[in-house]
Amino acid sequence: DTTVVKNIIKDHGEINYTPKKDKKFFYGDYYKLYNAAYLVFSKNYLIGSGVKSFIYECIKIPSDTKNISCNNHPHNIYLEILVNLGIIGMFVFVIFLFFLINKIIKNLFKNNISNNHKIVLILFLAIFISELIPFRSYGSIFQTINGSVFWFLLGLISYINIIPINRIKNKTVF
Repeated sequence: DTTVVKNIIKDHGEINYTPKKDKKFFYGDYYKLYNAAYLVFSKNYLIGSGVKSFIYECIKIPSDTKNISCNNHPHNIYLEILVNLGIIGMFVFVIFLFFLINKIIKNLFKNNISNNHKIVLILFLAIFISELIPFRSYGSIFQTINGSVFWFLLGLISYINIIPINRIKNKTVF
């Protein structure tokens, strides 16, 4: 019975259930999540609505709004930061990442760093950058295992990047 399915989905936080035959793009309902994230972001675009607030703010969107779906988070790292922290939080996040990645790239071109250290930096940089792909669906950066992996990688890359050069040349780190 479709009413049972509708009630189950509504209990899990989704509104405006649309049967699968009406879904035309973005398999997996991501378009509706992203649309809801945009609407929540547009309410408080400068400083955001607070960490882990997406579901609470999404439910406040008028129920006659079409093409939205509410969940615990918008399933995109950048939309989540914009919704939770606003433009100011996104600016701080991007500036921090820019300086970190810039410093890593500069360290890769230094001659006094061992090849082992360069390989480790390249490996972690590649993994880290792959986590930052903007158009992929992503678990919450603040409340899921994907977010934990992201913050762990960020800390690990920061640590590997600031190890004193003399310790690397003496190979006491690896």
